[in-house]
Amino acid sequence: GGNNWTSQVTDINFPLYSVYFTDNNNGWAAGYPGTILKTTNSGINWTAQTSGTGNTLYSIYFTDNNTGWAAGDIGTILRTTNGGGLTDIQTVSTIIPREFFLAQNYPNPFNPVSKIKFEIPVSTHVKIKIFNIAGEQIAVLSDQQMNPGIYSINWDAAAYSSGVYFCRLETENFMQTIRMILLK
Repeated sequence: GGNNWTSQVTDINFPLYSVYFTDNNNGWAAGYPGTILKTTNSGINWTAQTSGTGNTLYSIYFTDNNTGWAAGDIGTILRTTNGGGLTDIQTVSTIIPREFFLAQNYPNPFNPVSKIKFEIPVSTHVKIKIFNIAGEQIAVLSDQQMNPGIYSINWDAAAYSSGVYFCRLETENFMQTIRMILLK
């Protein structure tokens, strides 16, 4: 009834404006800059999801564990039919690479979509984050467990202004960053 509250911690250092739970375990939170977080254990742990926008999201709502909407700045309305799960990572090859590798995005410079290719030699948790020139995280393209292989993912930067951005591949034992140039 709201008499007692327990703090829930996330790894996000941005404002969150909306939270919605479909049941006791499954919930989402939304905020700045296009941040969407998901929990499947009552808010004990939160995982970032790819929203595809850098616009602030002020509201999030789900009708079930798959179908939901988020709304925010500049008329942004997002819809998911798979719980917001990542679906845009493509397997390029199932050949197991010898080492981790983050290739230079292509094309570079780009406007507004660029392909990012990466190689994973072992099963591991993979995070692919985008940062602006000030070092602020503006997007998370991947935050999930992945099997060995060669993958690619597209980053659509239509919501961002021209400039220099950085893409960072992070795993438990590896980190690599590339520089990308968005020209509009």
